[in-house]
Amino acid sequence: MTAGLLERTGDTPPPELDPALNAPLVAFLASERAGHVNGQILGRTDFAFTLFQHPKQIAWMWRDGGWTPELVAEHFDATLGQHLQPVGMVMPGGMEFTGKP
Repeated sequence: MTAGLLERTGDTPPPELDPALNAPLVAFLASERAGHVNGQILGRTDFAFTLFQHPKQIAWMWRDGGWTPELVAEHFDATLGQHLQPVGMVMPGGMEFTGKP
């Protein structure tokens, strides 16, 4: 999915961005050993696999009869926009794998 970005810059991806790093987690999730894993949000940051918290409703905006794109744009910042949250992940110190593979 990121190949187009690298083609434009002419660079090769750094090792930690290699999409093949996703394969071990995908293979595990497709196996019978992961039968207990359901409804989770998983990801990868560099060489670490991550588990994210489930989203929960923190704000809403309601309008009788529904919305038009213009009305959403007019009201978004004053309602939902007040609750936007940062995205991404910062790896805490000491999270490096120190055992033998």
